Amino acid sequence: MSNNIKNKRGLSEIVALVLVMLITILAVTILAGVLIRIAKAPQLSPQYNCLQESIKQSLEVQSTCYNPQTKDVQVKIKRSLQNSEVQSINFILKDQIISKEFQCGNFCGSCQIVQQGNIQTYYIYSAEMPEEVSIKANNCLISTKQIKNC
Repeated sequence: MSNNIKNKRGLSEIVALVLVMLITILAVTILAGVLIRIAKAPQLSPQYNCLQESIKQSLEVQSTCYNPQTKDVQVKIKRSLQNSEVQSINFILKDQIISKEFQCGNFCGSCQIVQQGNIQTYYIYSAEMPEEVSIKANNCLISTKQIKNC
């Protein structure tokens, strides 16, 4: 009879272990399903597509130069007639050591985004001549150009 009790105890431990494993597997499956559904939710998808913007080429950098007398980087940008929504333009000045980023947008009173079909020159102060300037529209890289003296 004592042998029968030991077998029941051993069997109940195995059943408990199998139940814990099944509950763990079920919990992981449910958690994975919830996380996948959240990741695919539209509110987490980007509102602006960088690939689409690069195909449109709504902004074109026509020229860049550095004026050592005024210590300005001059960036001439042409905007196409395509109806694309440009909310901000970022200018990233780079040299061998550092890079500085400047933003222009409708939220800024002194810097306006170039209108459709127009050309506008932006003047960005820099004490030293940077090597290149990168232009981003709505946080999407549009172009990188070398800077020469004006």
